[in-house]
Amino acid sequence: MWSLYPDTGCHCSRSRPADGKRLVMVVIVRAELRYFRDWVTYHHLLGVQDFVVISNECDENHHANLQGSVQSIPCSPSITFLEGFRCAASFQTAAYRAAVKALSSRPDLDPARTRVLFSDVDEFLVVRGGGGEGQTRSPLDTLFASG
Repeated sequence: MWSLYPDTGCHCSRSRPADGKRLVMVVIVRAELRYFRDWVTYHHLLGVQDFVVISNECDENHHANLQGSVQSIPCSPSITFLEGFRCAASFQTAAYRAAVKALSSRPDLDPARTRVLFSDVDEFLVVRGGGGEGQTRSPLDTLFASG
């Protein structure tokens, strides 16, 4: 069973694709602290190991709370915060370019095995098939198998 909260069980080893492929999610966040931790946890349990978070928070306390909200997520996902776009206007294209640049400089990400998904906090990846109870394939194995 896939569980959203750590006290009901986290399946860290099952959630990673078997062949080293990785899905990185890039998200812009502003005034969505209430949902952010659950969004990251959900996608991490699907097998997403890396997140690039573009903070557009204007208030220093909101930004600090955003960073703090993900510190205790089980299985320790890699979360990179890009802060150069805080309280910016008309910034989305530049922010996504900065995320791609940050990812391209990471030696641990193999371009042939890495996919990047740009998403919003109100959008949830749904992978149909595979990864169910008793199966050894992760949801991302199913996603990558489809091409």
